[in-house]
Amino acid sequence: MLANRAVDPFFAQVAPDLLRPPVNLVRLGLDPRGFARMVVNLADVRAVFRARISRQLAVAPDPELTALYDELLATAPEDASSQRIDTDVVIPMILRVGGRELRLFSTITADGRHDRRDRDRVLLSGGCGKRRLLRGSAPSRG
Repeated sequence: MLANRAVDPFFAQVAPDLLRPPVNLVRLGLDPRGFARMVVNLADVRAVFRARISRQLAVAPDPELTALYDELLATAPEDASSQRIDTDVVIPMILRVGGRELRLFSTITADGRHDRRDRDRVLLSGGCGKRRLLRGSAPSRG
């Protein structure tokens, strides 16, 4: 995973095992030991991922993705989303880091293929430019 020093405050609060290759971005974002504890609008973010992954599983069933869904996205009472988010491309996120709230967005794009090689590659884009995150690559700071 490629990253620069700007993400150090975020990674500092993440359990080290979540950053070991191969990094699973859904787990990193939604695991209580990952970014989830920093996400103020976690119910909204989980709702977007729940809808997206449900649709993906309907088209291309995958036991590994199903297990991840069951582990991190099964509906919980605290998941009453505060708003309806009608997108699975742009995900608005409010993060609390160091006593400050950061309002960010993330995008998830895919090329439409559903085989394992392509599922393992994810392109994330945020408000500060693009980073290609490859499964199995080690974090590097630059």
